[in-house]
Order: sequence, then C-alpha cells, then structure tokens
Amino acid sequence: MAWYNLGHAYAYLGNYKDAIEAYEYAFIINEKFEPALRDCADLCFETGYYKKAIKYYLELFNDAEADSDLFQRVGECYQQLGNFHTASQYFRKAINRDPLNDEGYYHLGECYAYHSRWKEASRYYEKALEIEDQREEYFSALGVAKSELGEFDLAEDMFRRSVEIAPEEGKYWLEYASFLIGYDRTEDALSLLVVAEITADTAQMQFAQVACLFNLGRRKEACRMLWHVMEEGGEHYHIMFDLLPELEHDVEIHTILSSYLD
Repeated sequence: MAWYNLGHAYAYLGNYKDAIEAYEYAFIINEKFEPALRDCADLCFETGYYKKAIKYYLELFNDAEADSDLFQRVGECYQQLGNFHTASQYFRKAINRDPLNDEGYYHLGECYAYHSRWKEASRYYEKALEIEDQREEYFSALGVAKSELGEFDLAEDMFRRSVEIAPEEGKYWLEYASFLIGYDRTEDALSLLVVAEITADTAQMQFAQVACLFNLGRRKEACRMLWHVMEEGGEHYHIMFDLLPELEHDVEIHTILSSYLD
C-alpha cells in the first residue's frame, strides 16, 4: 500500500510521472492489487500517455469481464493515437455492453467523421443526443456533419443549440461563426460574435470580429479593432487565421501584430 499511497500523493501534487511510477511499483509488488493498475491506467490516460494506458487497461480485463467504461477508455486512447479503426471497434464494444452509453455513440461518430463518412457520423451523433440532449459537443459535431451533408438549416439549428447550452464556451461560438462565414453569411457571423461577448471570452470574440470585418472589406474598422484588442492582450490572435486562413498573408495585419509580438 505504501507505493500506492505515494502514487496518490504525487498525483495530488501534480507530479504525474512519479505518480505513474509509484502505481507501477505497487502493482509489481502485488499483481492482484487491481486498484493500483486501474489508477495507473487512468492517470496515463488523463496525462496523454495513451500507449501505456492501453497496456494497463488491457491487463485489467478480458472482453468477457470488461464494463462499458473500460472499453470506451481503450477506444479513446486509440482515437487519440490516430488509430480510428481500432478505436471504433472498442466503441462498438462499449455500446454493446451498455446501449445507453451516449459517449460511446458520440466517439463512434467522431471516428466516422475523421474519414468524412458524414451520414454514419450524423447517425451516431443523433443516437448520442437521443440519450443525452444537454451536451454541447454533441450538437456542435452534428452541426458539422449536417453542414457537410448540405442540410444547412438543420446544421444551423445544431450550432445554435450548442451555444445555448454552453454560452460561456468560446469554441462553440467560433464554430457557429465559421459555419456562417463558410456560407457567405459574414454579416450574420459578425452579429453573432457581438452577442457572444456577453458570455464568452471577450478577446477571443473580438479577434473573430476582426476577421469578419476584414472579410467584409471594412479594413479601417478592422484595423482599429485589431489595435485595440492587441493592446488588451494578443494571445488569441490566431483565431483570425483559424476563421480565415487567407488573412495570414495580409501585410497590414502582420504590421499590427509585429508591433506587439516582436
């Protein structure tokens, strides 16, 4: 138990590498002490050591014994490693073990989305939402899938729901704005981002507004706003380029950025 308790202490202090090693020693000393292996696997997963996490999760179970959560964790590890085929196999196992596992359906949808198989992705996102209809990431992902399928009204409804559920999360406002810009609705995107300032990070939303203003040809207004936002702190300037990559080649923008970043 000493190594196991030491692992907890290291984890509490944020010393994750030493925590993992302590859990490993605890399991080496007593191979039947599964809590050490489970905590080690979970910590590896949470800190990005996905290959090691897979190794320890697979030591914890065989397919007959595993619960839905364990199957899903292994699937997420493979997903993070870019092995979407194997990931999808484990997500299916997770769903088969627990048909109400909404995250399993969502992640399976993500695997299909990676391969641009939007119909299948859409079906699994919808299934996730049938089980749990208060997850903003599910709505946003379904919005992307519906957009790719040309179902624009449904897509916009999904993006709208995502920001209604999580108005404080800037990423969902930005995804909604990106959708609107992609369909020549930059004015609507600009209006949306002004509203978003009320609840989401102001600087992020203002950098996105700058991108919209440049896209609309309102350069003087865009430059004034960019000067202002950079004065407040410019760490989110990349948002302009995420929304409109062509702005990376704009000389005037780089002149303003260089005044603060050099």
